[in-house]
Amino acid sequence: MEQENTISPVYREKLRLLIDQTAIGITATLLTSFPLVLLLWNVADHSHLLKWISAVVALSCVRYAHLYYFKRSSSDIRHCKIWRLFFYLSFALSGLLWGLSVVFLAPIENLAYLGANVLWVCAIIAGAIGSYSFINRVFISFSISASLPMAIYLFTIGTNIHISMATGICVACGYMILSSRSLNKIIDKNIRNTIDEVNKSKKISVQRNILNSIAEAAEFLLENSWESSTHDFLQKLGMSINVSRIQIFENTFDESLKNNTPKSRFHWFSDSAPNHTHNNQAVSYHNLNLNRWEKILSSGESIYGNIDQFPEDEKKFLDSIGIRSLFMIPIFVGTKWWGFISFDECKRNRIWDEDEIDALKTAAAVIGAAIKRTWTEDKLSYNASHDSLTKLHNRRAFEVELQKLIESCGENRTAHVLCYIDLNRFKI
Repeated sequence: MEQENTISPVYREKLRLLIDQTAIGITATLLTSFPLVLLLWNVADHSHLLKWISAVVALSCVRYAHLYYFKRSSSDIRHCKIWRLFFYLSFALSGLLWGLSVVFLAPIENLAYLGANVLWVCAIIAGAIGSYSFINRVFISFSISASLPMAIYLFTIGTNIHISMATGICVACGYMILSSRSLNKIIDKNIRNTIDEVNKSKKISVQRNILNSIAEAAEFLLENSWESSTHDFLQKLGMSINVSRIQIFENTFDESLKNNTPKSRFHWFSDSAPNHTHNNQAVSYHNLNLNRWEKILSSGESIYGNIDQFPEDEKKFLDSIGIRSLFMIPIFVGTKWWGFISFDECKRNRIWDEDEIDALKTAAAVIGAAIKRTWTEDKLSYNASHDSLTKLHNRRAFEVELQKLIESCGENRTAHVLCYIDLNRFKI
């Protein structure tokens, strides 16, 4: 089944509403067609009446089956052009049958019955405004298909009264089409407002989930060693923003090449990620032709967008690692550019909205704060246990280590040697 992926959310919702109303419209067609047959039974040809009502019933059954197939189908066949074409055509055929009722059923010489049939069909068209105005072309095709055969037929008779009736049908049809268009605009506006509100609520919900995940994970990250808790942090973050994978890269400086090299430190993959293999090979920005990335990230700016928004060299690189959409945020520890965190979407293009961007920048800032805390704690721990001049263990640390060795002698039956050196004029 040929699929079309460009259906807008507004059109999709209007089509859904039309589908919901179509079953009511088909039922109304059946319920109003039988009284018309009874009305004309004594003045119209019985064979014509039976053929017409049979055609109405047959078309109604086909339309019911068409709707039933839609509801039972596992795929979204609203995307299928063929399905929509037949769906719209069924409205035109239904209107045509009503228009032909005047042509083949009502007697020309009996103006009372002819006028009653015309009014009956006009009432059907007017009643369809509320059900078929969700998509303007549907009501237009239904109303014109019903009105045009009547108008042409009455114009060809040529008498003043019949021409007046035909003119009245054309005016009434035009007025109903204009009313349908006005109603369609109101429906369109209301649906857009509803979709905007829903999207706004979704964005707020997503941002709230991201911020809650960041807050929950940040508390754990800042209380424990960042190396041991970062994977859990990335998992919570990845689940809340529904992304394929997240990676954290640390910059290492190659003294010989004078180049920065991003080295992967942590990574998380979702279950739906297309490729779970992980390449930990470090290659410099320069060798990857990613000097632009280095310049932007080192200045504190983020990089994001779909693959087709990047320069050709970068596009080839992203395509080679299966990325469709990317968002990279620099990680700073104090004022030092430490590295960056990368959010990769591998299956689809993605729009990174401002609220999402702000929340993820907060996540990068939390990681930077956790690294700085670890560095500070390590430095304080080192200073507390080492002599500032010799960089050797101070007396407190020496006593701790000595106690450990003494305890190991009893447990492992091992021996150790302690060398005591007294240096005269040590400071000099």
